[in-house]
Amino acid sequence: IYGDTVDISGDYAVSGNRYFDVGAVNNQGIAYVYKKSGNTWTEIQQLTASDGIANDGFGYSVAIDGDTIVVTAEIFWL
Repeated sequence: IYGDTVDISGDYAVSGNRYFDVGAVNNQGIAYVYKKSGNTWTEIQQLTASDGIANDGFGYSVAIDGDTIVVTAEIFWL
């Protein structure tokens, strides 16, 4: 599991990468959801903002508690 931010709850984890380019959209950001099985973590889903734009920084902060995931964004002022 990698990223700028990571949180774990039980056998699930979420990891945010605020600098990830979604297609041609720079720094829109992404969050990855992982599930643990034995000693192996496997990516099960990728989350992006449906209204994301360049420099949103989605994935700036992440949290998971049971089946609830929260992902924040950080708008970069350039």
